[in-house]
Amino acid sequence: MGYKLQVTKRARQDLDAILTYIMVDLSNIEAALHLTDEIEARYDRLLENPYLYEECSQPLLKQRHYRKVVIGSYLLIYRIDKDRSTIYIERFFSEMQDYALKL
Repeated sequence: MGYKLQVTKRARQDLDAILTYIMVDLSNIEAALHLTDEIEARYDRLLENPYLYEECSQPLLKQRHYRKVVIGSYLLIYRIDKDRSTIYIERFFSEMQDYALKL
């Protein structure tokens, strides 16, 4: 059975903030479009194989089975619910953020 992808409200807010920062503060629309394309490609890969990316290494996040995808200088944090065949995109972070404290 195939998995479905669900992006949480918090992840959408994170991504909006990141894209706004890139487009407005950095004035780099091309980079924002490239990041969007990369995220869509990762979503496709997750749907093909939800276990493709590694679990987070922080003990609490590992215990909760959070996984991470590195996309440039950003992290996509997700978890898999096998019973519901759903991949939950939980958050997006800059690599410079201490994301373990925010999950």
